[in-house]
Amino acid sequence: MMAGDPHAQAVRGLRPVLRQISDVTGDSAFLICRAANDSLCLHREVGNYPVQVLAVTVGHRQPLGVGAAGLALLAALPPAEADEVVAQNERALRAYGGMTGVQMRRLVGNTRDRGWSVVGNAAVPGVLGVGVALCDAGGYPRLAVSVSSLIDRMQAPRQRSIAELIRGQLAQDEFRRLPGAAPDTSSDSAR
Repeated sequence: MMAGDPHAQAVRGLRPVLRQISDVTGDSAFLICRAANDSLCLHREVGNYPVQVLAVTVGHRQPLGVGAAGLALLAALPPAEADEVVAQNERALRAYGGMTGVQMRRLVGNTRDRGWSVVGNAAVPGVLGVGVALCDAGGYPRLAVSVSSLIDRMQAPRQRSIAELIRGQLAQDEFRRLPGAAPDTSSDSAR
């Protein structure tokens, strides 16, 4: 990636944040961006828990919404745009546990209601991820951060605490200095 590349800038700025999230959770943290109708992994930090879920590698693409960060990005899009992405990805979604457009739209709705994403057994069986979208100054989602782990380690209270950890870390100065992005702190009903 070139020095002026916004993705390279995001990785440089968020690497310490992802490292901190991985250190606290013990699990892998991922930085994801949107690439057309896909999500693209820009960076990954590995945690210290003995069993790591390395769901995706840097450069990996999959339909937007399949993984936790991609779902957070999809749900943060304007509703008509999100619906169009789901419609265009309908065939590709089937490769992920038989996912349908109806199921994806339900996940999007749940994410909007909750304010952060949770998705399990879609991209990788036995794995659950939690994701938070990062929006630019205009409120448009540009990046997302997620944490993935074995489903057994991701009970609802831990899911919530991880989402709060991600939001808290992204509110730190290191992230605020990145051009054109801010944590999505809009109220759930504002979307």
